[in-house]
Amino acid sequence: MGLPAGKEPLIEDSQRLETLLRNLPVEPGCYLMRDRDDRILYIGKSKKLRSRVRSYFRGGNPISPRIRLMVRQVVDIEFIVTDSEAEALALESNLIKNHQPHF
Repeated sequence: MGLPAGKEPLIEDSQRLETLLRNLPVEPGCYLMRDRDDRILYIGKSKKLRSRVRSYFRGGNPISPRIRLMVRQVVDIEFIVTDSEAEALALESNLIKNHQPHF
């Protein structure tokens, strides 16, 4: 059974992936990676959202097998821009406590 339109993993939909990565902000903030059932797989923070999120999908950076498995399940990425890296750190901590992501 196929996934609904727009619910393919991002690594299998290069056009949607490129659009998403191109439109990410460069500001600090948090990102939430979701699977096809809209479950949050991973919550992270960064001082530069665009470069951090891109690092998961670009070659050249070694990533663990566990993270590679996660990336293959990601169908959407939500981001929350913050005013500072410190604010992103606090938000990330709260989001992780509230959502308890799988990865």
